[in-house]
Amino acid sequence: MTKSLTIQIPDELEQKLERQAEKLQVSVEDFVLQSLAKSVETEYSPDTDPILALAGTLHLGTTDLSQNHDRYIGEALAKDLSPNE
Repeated sequence: MTKSLTIQIPDELEQKLERQAEKLQVSVEDFVLQSLAKSVETEYSPDTDPILALAGTLHLGTTDLSQNHDRYIGEALAKDLSPNE
């Protein structure tokens, strides 16, 4: 059984989809269907999250982030909101 779905997308996204579909020599509809099918092939889990794979790979020179994260966030916000800079 096939169902129909209508969505509204920004013009910029539509143009990107059209360019990609043209590169692959498929219709925009087929490209979107393929993209959707691929995105739901595997259900999301923290084990397959590509961002999670980066955890522990950054060396920031800060060793107490988990204990003082609120302080660091506050300092960063104060710096961003400071009218002097």
